Amino acid sequence: MIGIQLNKISYTKILIIINILIFLIMYFPLFNLNGLFRQYFISSGIMSYDLLSKSYTTVFSIENSYRLITANFLHSGPTHLVMNMMGLYILGEPTESVIGRKNFILIYILSALGTTMLCAAVNILFNPFGFEPVLGASGAVLGIGGCLAGIAVYRKINNIYDPFQIDYMPLLIMLGLNIFVGLFPGISLTGHLGGIVSGFALGYFLARKIEQNRFK
Repeated sequence: MIGIQLNKISYTKILIIINILIFLIMYFPLFNLNGLFRQYFISSGIMSYDLLSKSYTTVFSIENSYRLITANFLHSGPTHLVMNMMGLYILGEPTESVIGRKNFILIYILSALGTTMLCAAVNILFNPFGFEPVLGASGAVLGIGGCLAGIAVYRKINNIYDPFQIDYMPLLIMLGLNIFVGLFPGISLTGHLGGIVSGFALGYFLARKIEQNRFK
């Protein structure tokens, strides 16, 4: 009998599988039930106007706070999904090796929350009557890249030997390019910024904590 040992599967792969399954439920005709599931899931993104209840809402209310998480697992189409999952695989696997499984999933979730909270706050302040959903894993994925950059920068500034030899310059260039891409229509600049800043701060803090624990 062949069993799957989840503790041997990287969180990166688990997250990719979850994102793909949710996408299939949203778009595959067998599951979609005349668009009902898709309408529900899209309404689980960050928006000020709820398409289902036809009312203005805020994700900072208790009944809608789940959207701060669900928005990070939704994608608008195949290209959106593939691009984000490629980024997650490229950045996720090495990051998970550097910081460990538990730290990885924690930083992924916190970066995702940082992304959606910033998007929601900006949307409420500057587009309170908007109903275009903000969704996608890009903020959380960029948070992982930001985390690696934060670790590398901390070690560089403090002249600490890095056993993984993380080169922070390519990471910073990649993150900068994603900020630039966020200026294009249909792409959330605040989503990208929220993930990058959250991930960088968390990575910098994690690197400092690891260094402090070495001398305890």
